Amino acid sequence: MNEYELMYVISPRLMVEEAESAIERVNGLIQDAGGEVLLTDNWGRRRLAYPIKHHFEGTYVLTHMTLPSDRVAGFERALHLNEGILRHLVVRGIVPGYEGPPEEELVYARRSSTRPAPPRAAAAAADEAAPAAEADEAAPVPAADDAAPAGGPAEAEAPAAAEEAEAPAAAE
Repeated sequence: MNEYELMYVISPRLMVEEAESAIERVNGLIQDAGGEVLLTDNWGRRRLAYPIKHHFEGTYVLTHMTLPSDRVAGFERALHLNEGILRHLVVRGIVPGYEGPPEEELVYARRSSTRPAPPRAAAAAADEAAPAAEADEAAPVPAADDAAPAGGPAEAEAPAAAEEAEAPAAAE
């Protein structure tokens, strides 16, 4: 007998008690096929990555099992015919070091109003700030002794802006 991992998503139409009975039915299918359930881990209701059969949520369940290799196709067929299961995936072998579901929030907890800033936005802001700081350091600072031209401060700022534009081009 080979070891397998089974990940399946139960329809959100099923209530908690019905979902638990669906898990027991799947475990019964494994035993009926001549296999043994090693571990069943209910990950709870989570948001789907994309809609499946017009559902946006589902209950994720991971099962480690042993099953004769000639019975896997029949077992998968039984899962496919079960209307309470949206999707399933059977993979040969068990991932070593399994420590439980990923550290994501469940669907009902995800709807809270407080959310941390996404890490990409913080990294992008840091990337934008770094070139601006380098440009400030590279730009020459006009001496205080220089007298302002007769046209006023606007004319004095124009040459400084032109020098700043030339400085990054020279650095490349």
